[in-house]
Amino acid sequence: MNNNFKEYAKYYDVFNSEKDYVKESSYIDSIIKEFNSKTKKILDIGCGTGLHDFELANLNYDVTGIDISNNMIEIAKEKSLRSRNNVNFYLDHDQNYESLSKFDAIISLFHVVSYQITYSNLEKLFAVASKNLKSGGLFIFDYWYSPAVEYQKLEKREKMILVDGKSYTKSSEPHSYSQDIHKINITICCEDFSFNEEHLMKSFTPQDFSQFSDFKQVQNYAWMTKSKPSKNNWSAVTILRKL
Repeated sequence: MNNNFKEYAKYYDVFNSEKDYVKESSYIDSIIKEFNSKTKKILDIGCGTGLHDFELANLNYDVTGIDISNNMIEIAKEKSLRSRNNVNFYLDHDQNYESLSKFDAIISLFHVVSYQITYSNLEKLFAVASKNLKSGGLFIFDYWYSPAVEYQKLEKREKMILVDGKSYTKSSEPHSYSQDIHKINITICCEDFSFNEEHLMKSFTPQDFSQFSDFKQVQNYAWMTKSKPSKNNWSAVTILRKL
C-alpha cells in the first residue's frame, strides 16, 4: 500500500477533475450538521492532495489532513501556500499520527477505507481515528459496498485527458483476488513514457465495522444520498460516534 500513488500523485488531480469536490464536501457538511452540529475541527485521514479539505475549510471548518503518501502531502502543502484558507497537512507514513488536541469529527473519503485490505491495516486506521477524536465526535468514511460490487461487477475503464497539449491515457484493469478483495492495475501513458501501479481494494458492509468497540454506529447511507446502502450505488458511507 505504501507505494500507491508514488507516480500517480502528480496526475491525480487532472484525472479526477470531473469529481465534484464542492458537492461532496457539502454532503459531508450536511451529515455533520445532522449528527453533531457543534463540529469545528476536522481531521481527514488519507487526505490525498487536499481537495476535500480546502472545500471544507471554505465551509468554515478548521481542517487538518494526513496521508501516508509523501508525494500527495507535498502537493497538498504547495496548494495550501496558494490558498486563502489555512489547512495543515502532515505525512503519517507509519499511521501513528496523534494531535495535541482532539478533533470534533474525522473523515476518510474517496474509498481510503477500501485500501485497508487486511484487518491489521484497518485496525491501524481506526486506532488513529479513535485516539484523535473527542468522545461523542463523528467518524465518517466511505468505501466500496460489497453488494454493489457483486451486483455491478468490476470492469476495465479508460480515460484520456489533455495536459499542456499532451494526451495522457489512464487505464484501470481489475482482477478479483477473492469475493471482497480486488487488484486494480493502473497504467498511465503518453507518447513518450508509461508507468504502472497496482492498487489492492477491499469491499465492505456496515457490519464489518461493528468489531471496533470504541465506536457506535449512527447511520449508513448510499454515498451522496440519505437513503440506505444500495446495490445500485457502488459506494456506501458509514457514520460512527466515538464512545
